[in-house]
Amino acid sequence: MGKKRLLVVLAAAVLLYAAGAVFSYASFRTANPAAAAGALARVLVTDAQYAQASPDVILAKPGASLDEYMEDLGYRRAPEEQMGSLAVFIGEDGRQVIHCTQNRYFSRWVRQS
Repeated sequence: MGKKRLLVVLAAAVLLYAAGAVFSYASFRTANPAAAAGALARVLVTDAQYAQASPDVILAKPGASLDEYMEDLGYRRAPEEQMGSLAVFIGEDGRQVIHCTQNRYFSRWVRQS
């Protein structure tokens, strides 16, 4: 009976993690629910303006400036190339296209490749 219970617990844990990964990817564009939860907690609970959920996803407070964030990385906005919620920045490393979304609690900036 002990092995059967262990198997059920492990199967439930795997399903719970898989559901978290799917939700995390759908909401934050990162399949690591721990990274997404940590970044979201940093933005919502602390004074941090930005938190990186994955290499291509930044979560920020709703009033945070994407322009200032990108300027700190060495990029400047190219307003003539902007299309809707896609902001285009140009720097020495080339061109970065960022998809911007915002709700009441946080902003999500996703680098498009």
